[in-house]
Amino acid sequence: MSQAGANAAFFLTVPGPKMIWQFGELGYDVSIDYNGRTGEKPVYWEHYDVTERNGLYQSYRDLIALRNSYPNLFSTNATFAWKATDSYWNNGRFITSSYEDKAFVVIGNFTSNAGNFSTTFPKTGTWYEYKNEESTLDIAYTTQAVSVAVPANTYKLYTNFKPVVTGIDNSLIEDKPAMRYDASSDLLVIGEEAVKVEVFAINGMIAKQEMNCSVVNLAVLQPGVYIAKATFSDGETITCKLQR
Repeated sequence: MSQAGANAAFFLTVPGPKMIWQFGELGYDVSIDYNGRTGEKPVYWEHYDVTERNGLYQSYRDLIALRNSYPNLFSTNATFAWKATDSYWNNGRFITSSYEDKAFVVIGNFTSNAGNFSTTFPKTGTWYEYKNEESTLDIAYTTQAVSVAVPANTYKLYTNFKPVVTGIDNSLIEDKPAMRYDASSDLLVIGEEAVKVEVFAINGMIAKQEMNCSVVNLAVLQPGVYIAKATFSDGETITCKLQR
């Protein structure tokens, strides 16, 4: 899963439109040829409950949030460069992008061993590791390579500013359970008691509502796509999309 996160970092930080295969953000590992290339594939909502897969989901979420919050850094107007050919496999792979006063650098380790990889940074000053701002680099020269330690099969992303990301979907809150639909029992499972659970049809109408519950029986609903929303006593909410 950690290598899948590194793959995502070298996919989502590149300019241009992106398409993610179903549940790719959870490391979906069912072959495209299962049930025929265009056949229906199994749905594994329970993958959200697997720590490693949930961590990959968080990586996708954070990378997309950075992209959406600073679109100029990911546009064709940015100064973009990458070193990701086979010759960079053992010595680290790198992406650099800058637009006006902002910039980011991605350093990827696609090997099975931790390593120190050297690259230059396009601007001087303090650089912050994304999602770990206590980890910083002080860059004095843009022409002098700096060595960065990167664990095996993962990546580090640095910005020369402290990102303020917007638009993050908080449907998975760290201290809240992941809500999921169990098709075998036709139950919506919240994991802990919610003060209110609402299930919306795709047209926005409420199809079912329950109070003070941790499980909701969906047997009365017509087949289709629904959005479930659980509200807890502290005001926090989680959501999930389900197909019945």
